[in-house]
Amino acid sequence: MSENKLVLVVDDDPDILTAARLYLKQHLGMVDTEEDPSRIPQLMANQQYDAILLDMNFSPGESSGEQGFRWLKRILEIDPLAVVILITAHGGVDVAVEAIKLGDNDNLSAMITLLLDADVLINLTDIEGLFDKDPRAHTDACLIPVVESIGRHIEKMAGDIPGALGSAPFDSEGV
Repeated sequence: MSENKLVLVVDDDPDILTAARLYLKQHLGMVDTEEDPSRIPQLMANQQYDAILLDMNFSPGESSGEQGFRWLKRILEIDPLAVVILITAHGGVDVAVEAIKLGDNDNLSAMITLLLDADVLINLTDIEGLFDKDPRAHTDACLIPVVESIGRHIEKMAGDIPGALGSAPFDSEGV
């Protein structure tokens, strides 16, 4: 069990919130639930969440996912490194593709890697290479043109990624 992890679940269905709280509490420790997505900024101001599970539709009859995408964008404006997992009972391939375009692909691939107990995750990214710090959060980040070997100094550049998944050690074997 990954104790001391704090997860926020945002869904307009109280039954989903109850089920998520009961299940996740057994595996992660602490779970906050919220029916009203307009409270997300306030909740994020008061807590550092390791992950946010976000419903994509909050109005009766709504199934486009647009509401969830708007809240995903808002969450990432507040915290560009937030781990957000989109959840919905409605939606198809178009909704999934849009979620990946908005940045959920890193979280999705990391979660699948953990679920499959995979030894290696190869993540293709839009980042140009290895930087001394996250270029999305730091405009003064410098590109490292060549990495001769991977040691503690390189791993330290990855920093401590907030979230339930954290960061994995680098491994250059077989690359």
